[in-house]
Amino acid sequence: MTDASAAVSPAAMRFLPMGRAALLVELDGLDAAMSLYAAIEARRAALRAAQSRLPHAVDRSVHAEDRSAHAEDDLDARAGDAAPRTALMDPFAGVTEVVPAARTVLIRFDPLFTDRDELVAAVRGLDLGGHVERHAKTVTVPVVYDGEDLDAVADLLGVSAVEVVNRHAGHAWTAAFGGFAPGFTYLTGGDPIFDVPRRANPRLAVPAGAVGLAGTFSGVYPRPSSGGWQLIGTTDEPMWDDHRNPPALIQPGDTVRFEPVREWVAMAASVDADRDVAVTGNAVHRESFCETLRETCDGRISDSPHAHDAADATHGVTCSSSVGLSRDDTQVDDSACAADLTIDDPGMFAVFEDDGRRAATMGVTGSGAADPAAFHLANELVGNPIGTPAIETAGGGLRLTVHRTLVLAVTGAPIDVAVSGAYGRTRIMRQEAFLMQPGEQLELGFPQCGFRNYIAVQGGFDAPCVLGSASADTLSGLGPAALTPGTPLAIATSHDSDAARDAVPDAVRDAATRASSDEDAAGDTDWGSAHPAHTDGAILGVPAPVVRTVYTVLTVGQPQPWSAGLPATGEVTTLDVVLGPRDDWFTDQGITDLFDQEWTVTAQSNRVGLRLHGTRPLERRDTRELASEGMVPGAIEIPSNGQPVLFLRDQPVTGGYPVIAVLTKPALALAGQLPPGARIRFRNADGPSPATTAQAVPSASRTSSSQHEPSQTQHQTQSKEPSC
Repeated sequence: MTDASAAVSPAAMRFLPMGRAALLVELDGLDAAMSLYAAIEARRAALRAAQSRLPHAVDRSVHAEDRSAHAEDDLDARAGDAAPRTALMDPFAGVTEVVPAARTVLIRFDPLFTDRDELVAAVRGLDLGGHVERHAKTVTVPVVYDGEDLDAVADLLGVSAVEVVNRHAGHAWTAAFGGFAPGFTYLTGGDPIFDVPRRANPRLAVPAGAVGLAGTFSGVYPRPSSGGWQLIGTTDEPMWDDHRNPPALIQPGDTVRFEPVREWVAMAASVDADRDVAVTGNAVHRESFCETLRETCDGRISDSPHAHDAADATHGVTCSSSVGLSRDDTQVDDSACAADLTIDDPGMFAVFEDDGRRAATMGVTGSGAADPAAFHLANELVGNPIGTPAIETAGGGLRLTVHRTLVLAVTGAPIDVAVSGAYGRTRIMRQEAFLMQPGEQLELGFPQCGFRNYIAVQGGFDAPCVLGSASADTLSGLGPAALTPGTPLAIATSHDSDAARDAVPDAVRDAATRASSDEDAAGDTDWGSAHPAHTDGAILGVPAPVVRTVYTVLTVGQPQPWSAGLPATGEVTTLDVVLGPRDDWFTDQGITDLFDQEWTVTAQSNRVGLRLHGTRPLERRDTRELASEGMVPGAIEIPSNGQPVLFLRDQPVTGGYPVIAVLTKPALALAGQLPPGARIRFRNADGPSPATTAQAVPSASRTSSSQHEPSQTQHQTQSKEPSC
């Protein structure tokens, strides 16, 4: 820790709201921010040690009063030990993630476990000048100083190119914070001469391993991407390796030294002869993990004005080759991953998602299902734990074929669902579990309202894990690849078709036996109206082979009607927001325009975020360049053109434009169902208007009875047809 930490005082901290579940602490500079980050992490480590002495972990998913009762029981049993009681009552016990940046620290917390005001007081009370134990290391990065901007940087600084190299390699750098991309770390503390502006015109393609400068920072691009940093060299040292633990080579707090691996002046004389010579003895010459992955979203927000700060990534432990990934040189025996079903057509876009991950300090976004309630319901219906990976589709159109007896469920946006096969064609009329026989095909139509659906299978999909999660990260391209035609998929529990059928409850099996009925012969059965498929019986899985993750199978959940009141193209949806953290950067007229006009979701939208368009761009009061700071899902960032970008689950870890407001949790889930062409009105959750949860506003042609307030449970309707 630097001596500057002792100079940080509580009065120098500015606490800014970032939605209902996060605080942005603004400080005087990078040293103060890193001191606060280190102090918070030290406090959290001490709390984890104290909590580990409790008889069992506290479940933070239940309500506060329930947790309190359980905690008291635990503490009564250990009345002689005050540490567990202190740990449970400490405001930092509810902190879920801490993201340092250039002059801010983002603190995300569980509002059911931590009170915001108590957390602010606790942060103010931290001793930022005290000794903090750090487990940092020194990382040596071999560099060939052959960057395209080396001479330009020398001219900017008024020195020779040789001097730039000597100063860059002659001083130790300190890893400050992650961001921009998985494995990218902002390095600071180099030679004081370095204060270099970004390029006026960012490059569309920067190669992996490029060493650059921007402002007072240096860094190494971990993967090919666009970028505006001044490039002075290249390295073959991988910044991100999915088999390394942790996968990021450089962690916050590490010391980094750049080592020239050959005289740069020799390059000009022998550049052609040296092009094919390896520049480092310990470089890993293999295809980058990022480069081998197929682009997962053709419509990603890669041209965002803040693209230099975009961050998402993942560390993969590939437990199956069944999803068509080519992550590295390791080959997995295809015989261990026999296809249980095949994607015939993924529709507009389909990926694996679950509840996401927490690894922001490595530049990895949380990801996870865009509509958590629909995702959880899909797993509940087939008897899986609610966080089991499922397929998330956008825009409908998916078709798949099963190769053995399986139990599936489709949830989310109201959509036509049909099962076709030897027994004819059966329509699934609601959100429920249904049985499919070998050779049958599942077909999804196109959402009548809403945008995303979830497909869960009993036993769970055998998807690659990435830092403990199978969620695809569409911004960085890491994680499980997007599903493509012909993609074979395996189920995590391995059992043959006969055993699976024997384990299926009679009610489900009987409802699925369709060949004997007259209407089956006609080839068009409505399952859900004439053939309810609910049962409370258990569907038991058989232990899986060691190469697969086993998800404990429980019971089939209660069928639910399709959700009502979801957003639709051309209709207006109201989303509640909490102003801040940077609303003071906008004029009064800009704030008024945020709430008083409709915004249209453009086609340039995806899981990263929704690009919005309004007739009146938002006017800024403060036109300074904003230093990169932590970002959360639901943040509404305003780039220089004044048109908002509403971030969803694959949002960048850090951003470089001011965030005017953040969606509430219910509004964020509803935003995940917004289709292109939908219209939005924002409502101040803390303002004079009723601070209700986000709701869809029907068009003039709809009656008021079509209004439904979304919640963590699904909307109720008596209609047997999918209805909006």
